[in-house]
Amino acid sequence: MLKNMEKLNNYINKSIEQFDHISDERKRILKKLSNEIKNSILEKSIVNLTFIYTHNSRRSHLSQLWAQTAACFYKIDNISCFSGGTEITAFDVRAVSAIKRAGFDVIKTENTKNPIYLIYHLSKKASEHYSKIFNEGPNPQKSFIAIMTCGEADKKCPIAFGYSKKFIIKYSDPKNFDGTEKEANAYDDINRMISREQLFVFYNVNKQNLHL
Repeated sequence: MLKNMEKLNNYINKSIEQFDHISDERKRILKKLSNEIKNSILEKSIVNLTFIYTHNSRRSHLSQLWAQTAACFYKIDNISCFSGGTEITAFDVRAVSAIKRAGFDVIKTENTKNPIYLIYHLSKKASEHYSKIFNEGPNPQKSFIAIMTCGEADKKCPIAFGYSKKFIIKYSDPKNFDGTEKEANAYDDINRMISREQLFVFYNVNKQNLHL
């Protein structure tokens, strides 16, 4: 059960109010993703989205969490969201702190180099987050929509395969501010940006008047 429901709802509503902060260019990309999700919903019972970047430590986790939260917020029930990388590291503690500040309840289940976090949002079931390879269980191995979260400064996005469709939605890496006085703000800024863009995606899926 989410303890900070009011705080999270306030955060979500503020992100929705900021849809005009999204550039026209990014809106075009996000609407293409919305249309792909809508078409996939009409074709199959469950739609799998996998957010991918090399280390599966920051942007891919935030995107997974906000996509699942946005789907719940707009009552689109047959969406399953995942994240993964090409290397196993850990869900970065700075990103975890940012989602706590947004209002999510987070439980760390073990103290290992790659701990498992249970994150409670609007769903009755917690999301399980830890660093993993993008196409290894519990992630789908095929027929998923791949969303690459690499940024402009990244030399290349990781190579993925098995997907039915791929989108590149670039986010700057807050890691660049680790250990500086701007660290918390950098993580809060990217968390806010991802939240409003994933809410925008599912707002546009919801606009299709799908009866799910």
